[in-house]
Amino acid sequence: MASTYYYSNCSGSLSVGCYLYTDSSSLIPVSGGYYSNGSLCFTVSSSGIITATGSCPYLVNWYVSASSGGSGKLEIRNASGSQVLLISSSGDYYNNGTVCISTNSYSVTGSWNGGSGNIVRYRVCYPATNTQLFYSGDIDNVTGSIATDIFPAGTTTVFLTSGTGLTPPAC
Repeated sequence: MASTYYYSNCSGSLSVGCYLYTDSSSLIPVSGGYYSNGSLCFTVSSSGIITATGSCPYLVNWYVSASSGGSGKLEIRNASGSQVLLISSSGDYYNNGTVCISTNSYSVTGSWNGGSGNIVRYRVCYPATNTQLFYSGDIDNVTGSIATDIFPAGTTTVFLTSGTGLTPPAC
């Protein structure tokens, strides 16, 4: 699966004061939040500047996909309730990335966003042992959303799909 890449005004390693951008021309700063390069966690302000760095004890790899007519939303919040990821899918869509959780718990919410016949599902896995930690089942316009708390032992993976007949891959 493809990775999401960001750009910086700093050459070499990232540190406090560096800016992160979504485009190679360095015109569009990333949204504020938490980002990771797989080993470090970067806290980024709403203007795209790195304000803190640290080790990343709990990585969450996320994948969101939708088929035509599908529309879903994935939200991840840390133990204190702060949002670390909010991403919506609609139509033919695919995106993925990694967020860092600094404590050993986080919450995941999968939501239906619209679309006749649209079904949203998500699965949380512990890839070290191919163990399923949670499976949402069908989320539709009646259900609205399903949330769960996760207590990871290390890196976890969240897959969210939306559309008719789509199911997140098995762990």
